[in-house]
Amino acid sequence: MGLGIALGSFLKCLFNRDFAEAVKSMALKGSYRPKEAAQEISEKEEADSPVKMGDFELGAIQVLSDLQKKGRLIDFLEEDLSQYEDEDIGSSVRSIHDECKGVLSKILVKEKILDQEEESSVRVNKDHDIHSMKLSGRVSENFPLKGLLVHPGWRVKKVELSRRPEKAAEVLAPAEIEIQ
Repeated sequence: MGLGIALGSFLKCLFNRDFAEAVKSMALKGSYRPKEAAQEISEKEEADSPVKMGDFELGAIQVLSDLQKKGRLIDFLEEDLSQYEDEDIGSSVRSIHDECKGVLSKILVKEKILDQEEESSVRVNKDHDIHSMKLSGRVSENFPLKGLLVHPGWRVKKVELSRRPEKAAEVLAPAEIEIQ
C-alpha cells in the first residue's frame, strides 16, 4: 500500500505544481498532521458549520416561526415585562393570545387525553399509559388508584406544517425592514 501511495504521489508531483508544493511544504517544514490532529481539525470545522437538522427540529422551528409570524410570540416572551403595570400588559396579551391560538389550531389538531372535567374523580388502573398520565400525591402500588383530575392532558391527532425553503430552515423570523 505504501509503495502505491509513493508512486502515485511522485507522478502527481511531476504533473501538478500545487500538489508538489504541498508535499514539499509537508516534508520540509514538518507540517504533516497525524490522523488524530486532522480529525480534531475536521471536528472543529464540523462544529463551525451550520447545524444540520432533522424533521423533528425543522418541525419545531416551523411551529415557532408560525407563532412568531402571526402572534409575535418570541418577541413577547423575550420582552422584559417587569417594567410594565398589570393593566398595561392586559390588552397586549389579548392580541398575542388570539393570534397564537389561531396558529396552533391551524397546524395542530389535538384532543384531550381524558375527556373529563378538571377536579372530577378519576380511576387509574395498573396498566395505565405512564406517558399519558402523570400521577402525583400519594401514589402507591395498590391499584386501582383513585384521584382528582388536575389537567386532562393533550394528545396530537394531526400536524399540518407549512413548507419552508431549505435555505431558510433555521430562520425563525426574518429581520423586517421598512423601506422609505
